[in-house]
Amino acid sequence: MASVLAALTVALGGCTDDRVRPSDTLPPTSEPAATATTEDAPGPPGYPFPPEALEYTEAGALAFFNYYIDLLNKTTETLDSEPIRLLSGPECFGCERRVEMYDADRAAGLQYEGGITTITQDPVPVQLRPDVQGGPGAHINTGGTASPFNVLDASGVPVDGRVYPAY
Repeated sequence: MASVLAALTVALGGCTDDRVRPSDTLPPTSEPAATATTEDAPGPPGYPFPPEALEYTEAGALAFFNYYIDLLNKTTETLDSEPIRLLSGPECFGCERRVEMYDADRAAGLQYEGGITTITQDPVPVQLRPDVQGGPGAHINTGGTASPFNVLDASGVPVDGRVYPAY
């Protein structure tokens, strides 16, 4: 039985750094932002980073949060850690652990089945924070579920100790 997560939190400052920004300065909010091309956008091919996620606003924080959850789900299917690596700053311990796990499992010929996170409840108002893990960030409380998650060997058999129920 899936139960609602108590809270999901994202610290934008700890999960991003200058590697994902198209420039060092964002245009003033009174001027329209330039449209980025697919080649300029961070993120995996065909899955460009939403421009609004670069804005330090509540809407920008939610755009980043939703993009990151979707990207984690996509990475669970491919085990390609590069998109997560591009969005991870050195202060984001959880991000680095995920990258290491994806890399090790991919090198071992493992694959993932399930483990898809779905946001099931509207976020409580976003709290922008000027200094989270060394940079601007936000605190987002929401609820969600994750489908059952299995790590499979090359023949498709679940790996002992790596079968997880839905939550």
